[in-house]
Amino acid sequence: MPSSTCCSTSAPNSAPRGCSMEIRAVELENVKSYSRERITFAHGTNAICGANGAGKSTILEAIGYALFDHAPCRPISNMVREGERSGRITVTVLAGDEREYEVVRQVGGSNQYYVYDPELRQKIAAGKDVRVWLCEQFGVEESADLPALFRDAVGVPQGLLTAPFLQTAEKRKTTFDPLLRVEEYSQAFSRLLDARHALDERLQALKERLAGLAAQVERLPGLEQRLGEWVQALAEAEARLQALHDTLADWAARELALRRAQERVQALERQGARLQERASALHTAREQAAKAFELARAAQHILKQNAAGHAAYQAAQERERAMAERAQERARLQAQLHACQLRREGIEERLRHLVEGLQQASEAAIEAERLQPAVAQQTALETALQEARLQDQQREAAQRRLQAEERALQEAADQWQRARAATAERSTLEVSREQASKAAAAAQREIDMLQSQVAHQRARLEHCTQQQAALVHLAAPQCPVCEAELPPERQEVLLMRSREQAAELQATLDSLTAQLGAQIGLREQALRDMHTADERLAQLAR
Repeated sequence: MPSSTCCSTSAPNSAPRGCSMEIRAVELENVKSYSRERITFAHGTNAICGANGAGKSTILEAIGYALFDHAPCRPISNMVREGERSGRITVTVLAGDEREYEVVRQVGGSNQYYVYDPELRQKIAAGKDVRVWLCEQFGVEESADLPALFRDAVGVPQGLLTAPFLQTAEKRKTTFDPLLRVEEYSQAFSRLLDARHALDERLQALKERLAGLAAQVERLPGLEQRLGEWVQALAEAEARLQALHDTLADWAARELALRRAQERVQALERQGARLQERASALHTAREQAAKAFELARAAQHILKQNAAGHAAYQAAQERERAMAERAQERARLQAQLHACQLRREGIEERLRHLVEGLQQASEAAIEAERLQPAVAQQTALETALQEARLQDQQREAAQRRLQAEERALQEAADQWQRARAATAERSTLEVSREQASKAAAAAQREIDMLQSQVAHQRARLEHCTQQQAALVHLAAPQCPVCEAELPPERQEVLLMRSREQAAELQATLDSLTAQLGAQIGLREQALRDMHTADERLAQLAR
């Protein structure tokens, strides 16, 4: 009866620590006893059972060759099914991105080796890139020994799982050190030693820094009080600045109103100029009308003077009719004919004069009728002249108002110029104050740093002085490093070296003290500049 054995593989746990790959299926084609077979795995631990020679180890060997490049036999063509020229191993895995991939490796014949993405239907890695992709999925370095990893941890043959524990310590070390990454941890420990030394040095420096900061903390209440005063002064200055901005906006509005008033005054001036031209034209027309009126009056006077001649003319006509009757009666009187003729000639002469007078009177009447519209025009012109005089008076009043507006505008412009100059000066003062504030803050930072350095140098100088005292006054001085008793010549060398170091520390301390004094002077000067700017800003606010 054939014996039955069982081998197991834990798909998600068969890879090293950090691996997020899970084996879903293995497909074998012409590999050893398999012509074509697909073996699927469930999530978790899977057991493969069967009789000896059924092909249980072949499945594990195929996984090792496809994923870990572990050759179970030499030559590798011995894995090809008898009678076939080549075989193929396809391992379906679930990668860390929760997607399935197929790792395909040819056995015998061509040396095809690639990773296939069924969803994209394309190869995502081939040849040497397959190893890179697998190392990334396993969570190991690219330089890791994948065949050894499979041989010693993942694919240990049946009955050999505890064999390395029975070997000597040296051989166990060779097997387990790479698995446990002992060398990596050793290198990490060595690197951490340097970090520890650096942290110790940093801790000592921080302690010395803390000693310097302790002196600065004592000044913190006063600095906080001064900061509060500066914040309050800054708030007051901002309030005054806002008031100045409001005043400036008011002056700008008044300036706009004055400009509009100036435009109205200019329009009134132009209107006044037009009225003045119209008044001049009316004055000229009035003079012409006055001349026409004088001519009409003269014509009327002539008409009055010729009224008596007209009456005489009418009487002469009556007399002429009587004379005609009388001439008829005296026609027979030849003697009187000559006298009548003479009288007739005289009458005709007078009649001629009367006709001429009548013509002149008619012409005067016609001239009077012609001048009648001029008289009406004269009346209208006199009315227009009165209106022009009234408009002239209004223009003079507008000019007086214009002059008053111009004086007010000039005063407003002067005030605006003064406000503008004050604003410019305030801006300059604010910039100066800001610069002084920054200078004071920078000087304070330098002072704090220098005070810390001075405290540090003083501590080192005091420590050096104590060492000198210990080297000079102690009967049996000891080495400050190893605490061994010092011979006299070594004591003298250390004492000289300590004195040189003390001299260097004293020189450095003097230099830092001088720099500290200079920075304090700069800070005080900046504070004085700030106080001067605040006083001037207060004056401008008033």
